[in-house]
Amino acid sequence: MDPHPNRFLYICIFVQVYIRLRHVISATFFLLVAIAPANALGQIVVASVRSEPIFEADVRRQLSESLGNLQVEPGVFTVLRAEMLSQLIDRRLIVNYLSYNKWVARPAEVEQKLEQLKQELAGRNQTLDDYLKKTGHTEASLRRQVVWRTSWQRYLDDYLTEKRIQHYFEENRRQFDGTKIHVAHILIKPIRPDDDSAISESVRRATKIRDEIAGQKLSFADAAAKHSAAPSAQKSGDIGFISRREPMPESFSSVAFRLVKGEVSPPVVTRLGVHLIQCLGIQPGTRKLDDVRELVTEAATRERFKSMAGKLRPGATIEFTGEMPYFRPGTRELIE
Repeated sequence: MDPHPNRFLYICIFVQVYIRLRHVISATFFLLVAIAPANALGQIVVASVRSEPIFEADVRRQLSESLGNLQVEPGVFTVLRAEMLSQLIDRRLIVNYLSYNKWVARPAEVEQKLEQLKQELAGRNQTLDDYLKKTGHTEASLRRQVVWRTSWQRYLDDYLTEKRIQHYFEENRRQFDGTKIHVAHILIKPIRPDDDSAISESVRRATKIRDEIAGQKLSFADAAAKHSAAPSAQKSGDIGFISRREPMPESFSSVAFRLVKGEVSPPVVTRLGVHLIQCLGIQPGTRKLDDVRELVTEAATRERFKSMAGKLRPGATIEFTGEMPYFRPGTRELIE
C-alpha cells in the first residue's frame, strides 16, 4: 500500500501548477518581447502599467480609429485623449489578469493570426509593411492588439453564457425593449463650452437648482421656465418622449432611462451643456431578448470590461510620464 495515499493528487496539482506557470512565463515573455522593439524606436511613453509602457502612438491610433472623420473641439479632444489612455491602461490590466488564467493568447496563436493577415493582404497585392503604414501600427503594436483581441474574446466566450445574457437583459430591460420615456429637462449652458472651470460652474449652478426643487422651493416646471437655456423652457422643459438611443446624446439618455416617474437626475454633462432631467412618464416596450441580442451582448461586454478594470486598478502600479493628458487615478480630474 502506498504510504502516501494523496501522492497522486499532489503530483497532479504540481503538474497543473507547472503548466500554468510555464504558460504565464511564456505569455509574459511574449508581451515583453512585443513591447521592446517599439521602445527601441524611441516612441514616446505616456504611461506604464507594472513597468510595461503604453505609447503615445497607440493612444493616437486608437483614438483615430474611434473618431474616424468626426471633428471635435480642441477641449473635447483633450478629454478624449485622456479617455483613450485610460482605456488602454484598463486593457493592459485585463491582459495581465488573463495571463494568469487560461484565456491569454499564446505566442503560436498570435503568429498564426499574423500569418493569416499576411495571406489576406497578399490576396489584395499588399504586404504587411503596407498595412502597417496605412494603420499607423508597428509590428510590435500590432502584436499587442492581436494579443488583446484574441484573449478578450476567449474570455468573453467563457463568461457571457446564455444565463448571464438573459440576466443582464432582465436587469436592464428598459434599456433594450423599446421603452420610451417622457422627459423634461433644464439646460445650463457654460459661458465657455471648452473651459473645464466654466463647465464645473454650470454643474454647481445645476446642483443648486436641483436642491431648490427637492426642497420644494419651486417646481421643476417653474425652474425650467426660469433657468433653462433650451427652447423647451417655454413648455416647462418638456421635450416629449425619447427612445433609448435617440434623439438625445448617450450621456443624457443613459441617465434618463434609469429614472423613475417624477425623479429628477443629478447634473448630466453633454456636448450641449449641463442638464437636469425629470422623468414624467414611462411607455413600456415589447421587444424580447432575441430581438435585441446583439445590443445586449455589446452592453454586457462593456459592463464586464468596466467592472474588471475597476477591480484591478486599485492594486496595480500605474505611472504617468506627463507627456499626455490623463485622469488623476481614482478621479475624473484632468491633468494636462
